[in-house]
Amino acid sequence: MLFLIFAMSCTQAAAYNFYANYEVLFNGYDYFSGDAYPHFVIKAARMSGDGSRIAFAGGRFIDGATTVDYKLFIVDFNGDNLVEIPLPTDTKIEDIAINDDGSRFFFSTPWWQAKIYKVDITENPVIAQLTDIINLNDFPGKADYTMPIRTTARGDWIYFTRRHASSGGGGILRLPHTGTGTAEIVVDDTQVPVQGGNTGWEVERFDISDDGSSILFSLEGYRNADSNLISKRGWFTKTATGFHQLTPTDKAALEQGLISGNGEKVVFTDYSNEYQYISANTDGSSRVEFQDRGYNNVVGMLTFDGNKMFYADHVAKTGRIANTDGSGGMHPLPSHDVNSIAVDVDAFPQISNNASRVSFVNNSQLYAGIFNPDIHWVSKAPSIPTMNFDPLYMFEEADAQVKLTTQPVGKAAAVSRVSLNNIHQGKFYSWDGLSYGFARHPVDSGTGPDLVADDGIYSAIAAKASHYTGPETYATVAHLGVMDELGNLTVADKTLWRSTPDPVCIEPLTVLSNFTTIYVATLCSSSDLISFVSTILLDGRFLTIVSPVTTLGNGFSVKSGAILRVLPAK
Repeated sequence: MLFLIFAMSCTQAAAYNFYANYEVLFNGYDYFSGDAYPHFVIKAARMSGDGSRIAFAGGRFIDGATTVDYKLFIVDFNGDNLVEIPLPTDTKIEDIAINDDGSRFFFSTPWWQAKIYKVDITENPVIAQLTDIINLNDFPGKADYTMPIRTTARGDWIYFTRRHASSGGGGILRLPHTGTGTAEIVVDDTQVPVQGGNTGWEVERFDISDDGSSILFSLEGYRNADSNLISKRGWFTKTATGFHQLTPTDKAALEQGLISGNGEKVVFTDYSNEYQYISANTDGSSRVEFQDRGYNNVVGMLTFDGNKMFYADHVAKTGRIANTDGSGGMHPLPSHDVNSIAVDVDAFPQISNNASRVSFVNNSQLYAGIFNPDIHWVSKAPSIPTMNFDPLYMFEEADAQVKLTTQPVGKAAAVSRVSLNNIHQGKFYSWDGLSYGFARHPVDSGTGPDLVADDGIYSAIAAKASHYTGPETYATVAHLGVMDELGNLTVADKTLWRSTPDPVCIEPLTVLSNFTTIYVATLCSSSDLISFVSTILLDGRFLTIVSPVTTLGNGFSVKSGAILRVLPAK
């Protein structure tokens, strides 16, 4: 027999597949109240690798072109200890680099100010100490116009670019966090070999691994055998085994480029396929076009292992987490809808090393989100205690319907908006893009499926799409979003399965794995398909069960949302 350890009955509602709280940590709307330009615009933001702290900066955006009155802040991930760090007069901030535990970060100024500052942070109480550590005018050459900077996980080194005054080329330098000593040339552009016997010219963008041993960078161009300058951007890496060219010489690179904390994987874009994000090992092998890029020019962020990327999905107008091996991804936020919830990831998408936390900027707001928090996490975002389906399944009849009801609870403020999206295989779908789904957002208006107005219970209907002609859908995820009046947001996912009118419940079955844990649950079947009522997904793939016992291979994990195919025993 096959059985599973969270054993549930067929009549019990499945646990949420996914649950996330998002809090507004800083709202720059009308920050400079009474001024002709009252809104604080965030121009740089970075979250520490462990997800514990965020450093951000910005100011008033005037005349549609210029940012003035810069301010610099730090804030804990849970919203505590929001501290403004006084800046030297007229200082502007171009980029921020933060270490892994948030105890130290650096920021750079525009090229005409040519400074790099360090901020050390003590705890209990939180005190930030700002130090002017590098004046780039003291170095030969001239400052880069964009002034990108990076630091290691320990925050012991600061990496930056520098252009040659005469030739215009330039490489990547690093200094200890004190800013003292002789700058080490990490990447010399003139030493970078380019296909066809060419040599590199001028590093533009770059990213480093947590220990700085692996570097991803783009060159502005190269010099051919006749020393003529060819202005064609390309992506390269430098690792322990030398330089590696990622972008073919006959193609040009695009803006985005990221390297994982462990230094094993990179993500970049180029004109090999300008509409896709590309992942590869740092030596250029195992290249995969893994995700639609759309018209997105906002750089995302990778997890430590490089397996996931959080980025601004400008096609769906929200944030998305993509698996860099091409196996799909997920939408952790509601789809953009001006009539319901519109939380776009406008800038600075950040993700923690273990993919459990994110931060991003939406308009003038800084958001922090936590995924599947444990019972000890205290959030100001609304709660979604239940999401009920009546009946539990979408039945086979053409006129079958399922009613969703939920009663969210506001915490810091009252619930103001509720949204509902259909998700299938990790992507948003309209109602008529699936064989069944939800056509409208839940309402508490006493109209349609809602019985009583303003009682706090929101209702929506899932129905068959009569004009749908594609393959049958066996699982549609109800992606529920609840926002309060302050912009705090909670998202919960729950799978609505297709089933027969009278599901057959199989007694608990035993699934053996190659590791010590034996997972348990009760199954319900529909035709030759079996779905876990407790919604379990094994490594994102179908699990083939061969009666009476199936042994799982290494690497399977328990998550939500699988459909299982049952084959007869051989």
